[in-house]
Amino acid sequence: MGINPVLVAEVFGGGIIESMVLGFLGGLANAIAIAVIGQFLLVGLMITTGAATIAGTILGLVIDPSFIRVPYTTGPIIDAGWTVVRDFANMLIVFFLIIIGLGTALRLGQYEAKTTLPKLIGVALLINFTPVITGLIVDVSNMFMKFFLEGLGGFGLVGNLVTNLFNVATGNLTDISLIPKLLAVMVFQVFAAVIFMLFAALFIMRKVAIWILVILSPIAFVSSVLPGTSGLFKMWWSQFFQWSIIGIFAAFFLWLGDHVISM
Repeated sequence: MGINPVLVAEVFGGGIIESMVLGFLGGLANAIAIAVIGQFLLVGLMITTGAATIAGTILGLVIDPSFIRVPYTTGPIIDAGWTVVRDFANMLIVFFLIIIGLGTALRLGQYEAKTTLPKLIGVALLINFTPVITGLIVDVSNMFMKFFLEGLGGFGLVGNLVTNLFNVATGNLTDISLIPKLLAVMVFQVFAAVIFMLFAALFIMRKVAIWILVILSPIAFVSSVLPGTSGLFKMWWSQFFQWSIIGIFAAFFLWLGDHVISM
């Protein structure tokens, strides 16, 4: 039996070749689609890398020892503001003396001289040394902060980690299996940028808050004399203590995160 040339032409010329052409075009379309998606992801990765780098740089400047050593209880603004507040506190002392006199005359137990006058005299002496008192507390907390922050190498390590992930993820943009890696790196860098900025903002706010609290310290000390105003001193002390020690906890968690990454 002979071979039918028409049948051969239909099989090889019409079916197989057509399938090969369609398969080639389909593969080419997929490759182009993957390449386009990869390029868009690469642009996004460059943006997130820049954001993480900027945030890490800002945090590095904020936790730098030179920034931490900036005076917390002295300086042109603090000295000027504290002097005005101290003079106002001295006027309050005179006003409180009048209240104590009235309280003694009216026999108001908590306001009598034997109860409040010794405290008033002590506070009148202490308000001139409030920068020294507050500075001592801040210096102790900064010592613990520096203990944790001076051992940090994690920001360089995070940078190296991001660089390595970037190199791996962008090694072959036509490989569809790398798209999840690109997305993972982008998510990691977004979280890193947010965390770095939050910590940087915390350290900056800590310094500003302590400046304000130091300036207000004379009024806070004077308010501790009378029962009716002692709540102001408790509130001031609570804020001052919290803003002082929060730097220790922040530095500890940065140190901990650094060592976790280093493992």
